[in-house]
Amino acid sequence: MEKCESRGRTVMQRKISIIVSILVCAFTLISIIRESGLNWGNHSTVSKGQMHLTSSENLMELNGEWEFYPNKLIDPADLEKSNRKPIFLKVPMKWDSLYSYKDHLKIEAGTYRLTITVPEGGMYGFRAESIRQSSRVYINGEKAGGIGNPSINKKEYEFREGPFLFFGKSKDKQMEVIIHAANRASPNGGIVKPILFGEADQIVLQAAQEKQTEGFITAGYLILSLLILFQYFQQRHAKNELYFAAFCFSQCIYISTQKEKLIYLFYPDISSKVLLSLQLGFIHLSVLFFLWFAHSTFKKQSSIKITKWMSILLIIKIAYVSITPLLFWFYSLIPMIFMQVSLIGLLGSVYIYILFILFRAYREKVSGCEYILTAAISFTCYGAALGIELLLQIDIGRIPLFLFLIMTISLSLYIGYLRQLSFIMIDNLSKDLLVQDQLKNEFLIKTSDKLKEPLRTFMWHSQKLMEGKEGPLNKKQLKYILEMQSSGKKIDRLVNNLRHASSSINHSLRLRPVPLDVISEMVLELRDVLKLPNEVKLVDDIPKKMPSVIADSNILKEVIFNVLDNAIRHTASGEIRIRAFRVRECVHIEISDTGQGMDSLYLEKIFETFYQIPDHSKHDGIGIGLSISKQFVHLMKGEIWADSLKGRGTTITIKLPAGKNLIYEDKESLDEVSADLEYLSGSPEKNGNNSKEIVFACADTEYNHHLKDYLISSGYSITITHNGESALEKIEDVMAGMLIIDLNLGNQSGIALCQMIRKRYLLSELPILMIGSTNQIAPILDSMEIGANEYIQKPVDKMELFSKIKSLFAMKDSVSQSIHNELSYYQAQITPHFLYNTMNTIIGLSYQNADRARDALEHLAVYFRSKLDYTKHHSMVSIEEEMELVESYLAIEKIRFGDLLFIDWDIDESIDIMLPSMTIQPLVENAVQHGVSKKKDGGRIKLSIRQKGNKTEIVVEDNGIGMSKEKQNQLYRGYNHRIGFINPYTKVKLIKHATFELISEEGKGTKVIITMPNER
Repeated sequence: MEKCESRGRTVMQRKISIIVSILVCAFTLISIIRESGLNWGNHSTVSKGQMHLTSSENLMELNGEWEFYPNKLIDPADLEKSNRKPIFLKVPMKWDSLYSYKDHLKIEAGTYRLTITVPEGGMYGFRAESIRQSSRVYINGEKAGGIGNPSINKKEYEFREGPFLFFGKSKDKQMEVIIHAANRASPNGGIVKPILFGEADQIVLQAAQEKQTEGFITAGYLILSLLILFQYFQQRHAKNELYFAAFCFSQCIYISTQKEKLIYLFYPDISSKVLLSLQLGFIHLSVLFFLWFAHSTFKKQSSIKITKWMSILLIIKIAYVSITPLLFWFYSLIPMIFMQVSLIGLLGSVYIYILFILFRAYREKVSGCEYILTAAISFTCYGAALGIELLLQIDIGRIPLFLFLIMTISLSLYIGYLRQLSFIMIDNLSKDLLVQDQLKNEFLIKTSDKLKEPLRTFMWHSQKLMEGKEGPLNKKQLKYILEMQSSGKKIDRLVNNLRHASSSINHSLRLRPVPLDVISEMVLELRDVLKLPNEVKLVDDIPKKMPSVIADSNILKEVIFNVLDNAIRHTASGEIRIRAFRVRECVHIEISDTGQGMDSLYLEKIFETFYQIPDHSKHDGIGIGLSISKQFVHLMKGEIWADSLKGRGTTITIKLPAGKNLIYEDKESLDEVSADLEYLSGSPEKNGNNSKEIVFACADTEYNHHLKDYLISSGYSITITHNGESALEKIEDVMAGMLIIDLNLGNQSGIALCQMIRKRYLLSELPILMIGSTNQIAPILDSMEIGANEYIQKPVDKMELFSKIKSLFAMKDSVSQSIHNELSYYQAQITPHFLYNTMNTIIGLSYQNADRARDALEHLAVYFRSKLDYTKHHSMVSIEEEMELVESYLAIEKIRFGDLLFIDWDIDESIDIMLPSMTIQPLVENAVQHGVSKKKDGGRIKLSIRQKGNKTEIVVEDNGIGMSKEKQNQLYRGYNHRIGFINPYTKVKLIKHATFELISEEGKGTKVIITMPNER
């Protein structure tokens, strides 16, 4: 039923709008015809330059045949003496219309004369509407008025147009009116509008009424433009309102330059050139803005291409008509017919296109188009009437007032209709949003719950793999597992945040007095953890003695972190300052930044879930941090709000209840820490690995004591340090298997210490567990750039701490076992062809020289012992043992090749390092078999072992056949199966800080350079 009633009202409104539009058009057309010059000839009162009046009660138009002297400006005193006969010219009329079809006489000036016989003597007045383009009036021989300076002399000529009044007394009931007129700019000069005549009081009253009427219309346009402009700035999304306001303002300026020339009231000395520029410029501007208004309002009904081309033409025409009149010499050369045709053609085309858009919108039943139709047609008729008035100098009376009234009523109804639609739409959207918000909460909860189970399984299995419970991992496998763990933790935190973003979830908080020093501690950590731009400073400005706040400590830290993180992401330079102050029974915590700021309309929206400011979307984040913070603050019975100025920064204020008579001091902090540490002083089940050494870097002595007792009771050895430098020393001294770092190390950053250690030790070589004040730092510490394996929040939970330590040691053991297995695999590989050749050589020697055969067998025994010694569990040997194998091998090869093999030894016997077994010998064997043995005349092998700083350099060089770049690349990539290269290369790469370099050139030989750290 409601839909039927609404449809019926719409149909009736459209019918009314059509009727009103037709009446507006009809009334405008009839009024123009009635007032036009087509009817002036039928009401002539002047004949042969004479006019006889029998009554002067009413105003009269002095229309008819005036005496006219073309191209002569005759003084009244000389007029009677002049023998020149006048011609009779109808007034109002442009004088070029009389001569344009005859001998093409160009008229630039002229003298009008009229004799009026009045019924009685007295003061009479005249109102000249338009005498182009300058005039001077004499009554009974005396100058009575005028505008501009009419002159035949070009230098003395000054044009100025506009209505003016002049008065004079009758003499013997007669009044001789002489008017000098000149128009050097164009041929359409003369008296082009009727001159009103009547008693002086009547003329003054009529002029005042005309000014009031035009002032009312002009002020109406100005007020309307300001109102609509104000409405636009409230929301700034409806461009059609901006264009309509610009259209009204353009009309206001344009009307002030017409008829009564109200612009003279504000700028009385404005030149006619500037006035003409304003007239032509603003009529085109009004049409341009009206075109944009129509296109913006009815985009589907208009063509963007047509609108674009018409806009370009109008802009060009605006520039042309605004500048050209200022260049009077150039303007006078332009044919008037060209100006008129171009003006009517362009503006008429645009008006027709606008009407097409409006009627199409009406036909397609666009919402509210009935109001726009009436208003637009009223404007169109108004513009057409003013255009006709400008071009044809036709007086259209009070038509603009009527059209303006119709337009105002239609526009008011349209705005009211849009507001009603907006209200209904907002009401419906509010209801829909409530439903969608509930659905969103349910979706977030269900999604997070569904993700939790597979994520928990993923994390559990990856944890088992990392700890080596399914077998040891090599470095590459461990790297992948750690990346999986890191990604899993990030997903887990995201899932938790999504769950927190649901406003329907029941969060259980532990509200108690919390000292604000926990915020200062967190800020101190964040300075090192967060990636602040170089130009941004994080300033803690919280007073030392402040009341505590009633809050959940961990939740408060999360709220502060979210706000700080948001400030950092939107601040490129300046500072981020945290303040706190008491306001009655509450504490206000302010976080202000000097970032880009935001418009006031976004101050509430930034706390909505997933909302991001449009021009801020390039920053990281999904838009839930501030939303979660707002929910948590409300759960803690507080408030949160934002203040901001675009380009000057943002301040977010958190208001929380103050604790009663609880002022934070250092003693309370120690008591609280001690209480927390008493909680973890319990003795869990001991770990069987008592040899595992842990170094703990923490500046808090009390904290160190409790943690040390707990870890010792858990089966670990622990060494305490108070700064980064001593931590680095202790790691080397005690051969630490793990490092625990407190983020607050006093003068040194825990992050910096972690990064320094990572330059020396891999994640698997020395696991690092970091302790901090808030869990929000954990995602940042997961980054490989910082290098922390795990993170735990204060106060430390004993079971969580024990679990993480156990897991990290298991990971370290797994990787160590994997490296041992790899070294063992490469240790015992014997080249078959070497064994075959050696045995043949020994058999041959046994027939020739038994002593040499015995020596060869001894060397072979040494070789086999090194190759087949499986008792070495760590696969690491001293340099002395490795050289014994090399010497035995070369002795065997020397027996085979004789003088074809030359060996240069450069060994520093003082060097004592450990290296993987079978590292040098395969390279020497490779140099013999694939280097010098390939040359007919043999070759030379050089073996050098020298000290280079804190490293030992091992060089195996031959002058054999060398190899190409392609073969070298194949060796590095493992495509070539030379065990003599692959085995040493792989083993050396397993050693931290060791390097392996291959240098070779075809025909010149090969060099292998190995550098080994002296201490590991």
